[in-house]
Amino acid sequence: MRERGFTITELMIVVAIVGALLLVSVPTFNSMLPAVRVNAAARDLAAEIHAARLRAVTQRANYLVQFDATNHAFMICTDKDANGSITCTSGDPDVVKTVSLRNKYQKSVVFGYASGAKNTQGDDITSAVTFGADNVTFRPFGTANKSGTVYLIPAADVTTGRKDRMRAITVVLQTGRVKLWKCSASCNTAGSWSAS
Repeated sequence: MRERGFTITELMIVVAIVGALLLVSVPTFNSMLPAVRVNAAARDLAAEIHAARLRAVTQRANYLVQFDATNHAFMICTDKDANGSITCTSGDPDVVKTVSLRNKYQKSVVFGYASGAKNTQGDDITSAVTFGADNVTFRPFGTANKSGTVYLIPAADVTTGRKDRMRAITVVLQTGRVKLWKCSASCNTAGSWSAS
């Protein structure tokens, strides 16, 4: 009776081919990783801001999103203790959720922007968070108390000045609409940004 199987030579050839493919693909994958992470972080942040807006509507309460550009984190807060004001500091009972971008994305995504980049209106970007007092409050009708933008970028791109991986999340004052933007390679005019 004849047995079927692979010879050692055939197995060695397959292992060599797989090894060569991995050797070629790993650098490509590593170069794509910052863009993948900043896209995920931008989608997550936009979803969290939008969720805060929806909570404000469904629970008929104000919800505040506080951005901490220094520590690359944000908090979502509401008046849980019913004292008439929202205190959005770590450890306070009003805090609903705290997210650290640096921890969640292995210190590879930060609040920031590349030097010389223009915003969605074509003006120079001067701050990673443009909301006054670094926060925005959503009211029970879904409107926001102010307009503003938050910029995300891979940490390495802040120093190299690479702009094509920048992302922006804007909130519109009148409607409270949350919009996610992607920067093109140049990012030097208002038209350089496209909605994602």
